Amino acid sequence: PSVAPDAALDQAPVPAGWPAGGEPLPLQGRKVLVLGLGASGLAMARWCARAGAEVTVADTREAPPQLAVLQTELPGVRFVAGGFAATLVDGQGYAAVYRSPGLLPATIAPVWSAAQAQGLVTGGELDLFAQALIALRTAHGYAPAVLAITGTNGKTSIVYLLAELMRAAGLKTGLSSTAERRVGDTVITSSLTSPEAPELHGLLARMIEQQVEGIAIEVSAHATARHRIDGVNFDVVAFNNFSRDHLDDFGDMETYFAAKLALFAPEHAKQAVIVVDGPFGQRIARESKIPVTTLATEYGVNAHWHLAITSQSLDGVSRASVIDHEISIITRSAQELIAPAVQTAEAVGIKIYSVDIREPNLEAVFLHLTGRALRD
Repeated sequence: PSVAPDAALDQAPVPAGWPAGGEPLPLQGRKVLVLGLGASGLAMARWCARAGAEVTVADTREAPPQLAVLQTELPGVRFVAGGFAATLVDGQGYAAVYRSPGLLPATIAPVWSAAQAQGLVTGGELDLFAQALIALRTAHGYAPAVLAITGTNGKTSIVYLLAELMRAAGLKTGLSSTAERRVGDTVITSSLTSPEAPELHGLLARMIEQQVEGIAIEVSAHATARHRIDGVNFDVVAFNNFSRDHLDDFGDMETYFAAKLALFAPEHAKQAVIVVDGPFGQRIARESKIPVTTLATEYGVNAHWHLAITSQSLDGVSRASVIDHEISIITRSAQELIAPAVQTAEAVGIKIYSVDIREPNLEAVFLHLTGRALRD
């Protein structure tokens, strides 16, 4: 089945029946202010109310489009219309303030600065998503593997390979790529490499509602620079290569590189897999603020693991190995794609003993995992 992107937005970021009776509510007794009543603001209000908070939603408009839905679904939520002044939080007893991503920083600056000066929690809908995952992990042991890939070229292919590796390992998978988004077997059309924060929030909400166990996400430099992934903490983020691109947006290579490097920080990921064939990969490995495993697909490069060609048949099929994995692929370019995918899967405990890919379309993937032979 295939659905349009908007269908992914109108979702609360927890399973429909959660929290169940008797479970602790993560926001019980806390007063929360939500700035903006668009699709994201409504989703945040729903989640906060379900999590036990006393919720107020503020919007500069007298009658934003989602107001009728808010009042029908959540009659206990208070709505305030008017400017975002500091008086919105002064003396109100709020514990947290959450902003919709479409609001300009200048628009919310007075109330945002006042909230931070008072030591209130401030954030966005992805911060609430992260809280939902923590609560689900605590209550139910639900902890999907969330993997990211960044680089200039080859990200989409690696995301698909990662998803296939996880699926072959028996995990229910989801992915987000330039080509499409997937939640299990449901395909959602995409228009950006990394979705805007509201769409990403809705996509991840659908994934955890359907108990997806392995998630592969393509992350662009734009996503990091424009805060589309704020609040998401990846289990592993992988880097494959870096070359001249997007200078119309970033101006110069150093600014573009800085947007890539920002992903390798504790607020975004727990660990990294970095291909260090070139100087930019080597620089990320040096400057990363999270633990790093390095991988080289070129000879003579210092790394934790190397892709090595072990043999080549007369029909052009090369056999290569990385760590304990044996890879049988026709071209060098395909080997360079599968190697970081295999290493990233390994980093979250998916043991892969051999991979056999038939080109040119990379559709037939033969995998041997933990002693079992699987075909996808």
